[in-house]
Amino acid sequence: MVEDEILVLMESADAAYKEVKAEEVKVRTENAKVEEYRKKLNEEVAVAEKELEELRRRRSVQVATIDKENYTLYSKVLASARGLAVVAARDERCQGCHMNIPPQLFVELKKYERVIQCPQCSRILYWKEEIPSP
Repeated sequence: MVEDEILVLMESADAAYKEVKAEEVKVRTENAKVEEYRKKLNEEVAVAEKELEELRRRRSVQVATIDKENYTLYSKVLASARGLAVVAARDERCQGCHMNIPPQLFVELKKYERVIQCPQCSRILYWKEEIPSP
C-alpha cells in the first residue's frame, strides 16, 4: 500500500519534472525573443537619437539666422499654442483656430511687411497664394 503510494508520487514527481523542463525551454525561448526584440529596439533608439541630434543641429543653425525678437515671439506662441505656432491663413480664416481674420489684417498679411498674429488665438500667420484648379 505504501509502496503503491510511493510509486504514484514518484510518477507524479516525474511528470512534474518533465513539465518544469518543458516550461524552462519555453521560458528560454521567450527570453531569447525578448532579448532579440530589445536589441532591435535599442538599434531603433540609436538611429532615432542620431536623427534627433541632426535635427537639433540644423535647428540651431536656423535659429541663429532668425531675428531675436521674432524668435522670442515664436517661442512664446509655441508654448501657449499646443505645439502649433505658425499657421496658414486661407479665405480670411486662421487655420489654427478657424476664426475669421479682419479684412484689413488679411491685406497686411499678404504684404509680408511684418509678423502678423491671429487676433483670436495669437498664432503667427502666413499667407500662401492658392493656385486655382484648371
